[in-house]
Amino acid sequence: MPPRKGTSRASLAGLMLITAFALGTFSGLGVLLGPEPVANEPNLFGLTFPLNGTVRDENGTPVADVNVTYGSVNVSTTENGAFGFAEVPLGVVDLEFRSKTHANLTIRLFVSSAQTIDATLPPSGAEPRRVEHSSYSSVGLVYQYCGFLWLGCALLALLGGVAAYRRRAWGLALAGAIAALFVSPPLSFVVGGVAIFLLVRGKREFVRLPKT
Repeated sequence: MPPRKGTSRASLAGLMLITAFALGTFSGLGVLLGPEPVANEPNLFGLTFPLNGTVRDENGTPVADVNVTYGSVNVSTTENGAFGFAEVPLGVVDLEFRSKTHANLTIRLFVSSAQTIDATLPPSGAEPRRVEHSSYSSVGLVYQYCGFLWLGCALLALLGGVAAYRRRAWGLALAGAIAALFVSPPLSFVVGGVAIFLLVRGKREFVRLPKT
């Protein structure tokens, strides 16, 4: 049986996995109980996609000189009501349409590939309109899934952390360290990666339970 005194690689890995549990719990509950996703935020992966479309009025007539904006980027529609952006970041985007001859319109969408948006402006004098594009309808389910996934990974990280701190069940400890990689990227990549390194180097510190 390995010595129980002093700080070991396994116990340090256990503390890191318990930290990962806290990160994953915070991230998971933040998604499940928090407000709706923030639009126009830079994404971690740096992915962008083209987005174009046409702006028309309620009669189907193209509307020119409409200011189309997402974040701090804006373009104007052509005589045919067409607009386009070469690079729109992956994620939730609020596409805003401002016209001198029509009421304002905001379309919330989820950009994950090249998209074409057909916008219909409200008539002049109407209340500003805010609508959700069909691409955004599944985002809530995706966020719920991610929240439960993070909580599940956090729980596995906790079990692995306890196993590592007690220096028992090396396989469970390693599984917890792998799960810790995904509890709250990108910070968890560091926590989980270091925990995996410590567990691999400290495997001999674990108690081998007798076979039954």
